[in-house]
Amino acid sequence: MSAPVRTSAPVAGPLWDVVVEQRGWHLRIRQLPLAACNNTRLLQELRAFRAEILYAGGRRPEFRNPAGQYVDAQLLDFGAYHITAHATPTAPPSGYIRLVPPALNSQFQTRDLLGPDRLAALLDLHRMSEDGVYEPSRLVVAEWARGLGLGAVLNAGAIATARALGAAGIVAICGMDDGQHRFHQRFGYRVCAGTEHYSTHYQDHVCAIVHPVDGPGEEYADLIDQLHGCIGSAAGQ
Repeated sequence: MSAPVRTSAPVAGPLWDVVVEQRGWHLRIRQLPLAACNNTRLLQELRAFRAEILYAGGRRPEFRNPAGQYVDAQLLDFGAYHITAHATPTAPPSGYIRLVPPALNSQFQTRDLLGPDRLAALLDLHRMSEDGVYEPSRLVVAEWARGLGLGAVLNAGAIATARALGAAGIVAICGMDDGQHRFHQRFGYRVCAGTEHYSTHYQDHVCAIVHPVDGPGEEYADLIDQLHGCIGSAAGQ
């Protein structure tokens, strides 16, 4: 594995811009400022990329507008960390995951699913406070890159990034119909009993999952640890 590289972001660009390499994939982690514009080229490209994958050939029609454009505009994008995976440093994205910081917890998708009281109770049960919890979402991998371990690298990358940022824990929602919850359990996530819910938006049963950042990483513990070290070094920590 080559040495991590840190890039300098321009003043008008991302607040955080870090590149690391792991298992042959180049992960780029960028935080968009809260004041970013909807027409920012980077934001438009990221939204279109993930929307086309989420559209899934028409399974989720709401991700394409009548003009045939792939759309996935969310306020959560502003201030969030956007992690993209590339086959080479200059290649287009092959995969993506978003990590939302505690400052945006009022917009967490987990809060929308559970409601503020149930989310607070869940965090209290796991001895987490809202001001230290991050939320990953929008994990997508291009069709051509599936089966190559990229989803694991991205998922581990989000956990490692949260850990590097000082997270106390992670909460998220995930699909169940295709076994996504079992995939997340291999990283140390725990399915929260009683949170199963059918989402008409995703056309899937979803549930809440939680990950104590300092807890066991299960099957992918070593990958999470390696990425955490790389990200910390690249970010100058």
